[in-house]
Amino acid sequence: APAPPRTDDTGRFELPVRRPVGVQVRADDYRQRVRACAPGPANRLVVIEAAGSATIAFGGDTMFARRFYTDSTDRLNPRLGIDPADRRAGHDAVLAPLEPALAAPDLTSVNLETPLTTRSLRHPEKLYAFASHPVAAEALAAAGVDYTALGNNHAFDALGPGLRDTTAALDDAGLGHSGAGTSADAAWTPHVQRAGDLDVALLSCT
Repeated sequence: APAPPRTDDTGRFELPVRRPVGVQVRADDYRQRVRACAPGPANRLVVIEAAGSATIAFGGDTMFARRFYTDSTDRLNPRLGIDPADRRAGHDAVLAPLEPALAAPDLTSVNLETPLTTRSLRHPEKLYAFASHPVAAEALAAAGVDYTALGNNHAFDALGPGLRDTTAALDDAGLGHSGAGTSADAAWTPHVQRAGDLDVALLSCT
């Protein structure tokens, strides 16, 4: 494989690309940075000194049931299906293209827009109620996610038992979480985690 490009004295480097690529920037005593870059105008990537700092990435709505547990009927929008016979491998495969971006920061957060449960129980008054398999927690942790926000409109889709299954799966996978619980005090308790050189407290609400 060719050696990675190095910057010149002004901090610039050239990387000819014909399609969008993920670029990882590393420098001694600085936090690494991963970013998606497209061909065309110059991309500017800024790295920060490691001492006294942390890098935190925030991902958006995250679920598996709505898209990856059923076959795609749209030929223009093919997607990877998760085989129930090997759920962990399927979840890992869905997350694999995102792993460099998820794993690079000191702390990565996503909004877990689904309960993690195997129960068939669903909220009786909701038109759209989702549930993803608990193995998703292990896959998210392995891909580099550290924290899941639960303060959203789908955390209670499988009611109280589904919420308890969700927090148990997250705890078992070592994933931090906040924003939902069996009481208001539990839901408002922040998750506190070390990230880089900082202690970070995360609240989640909707």
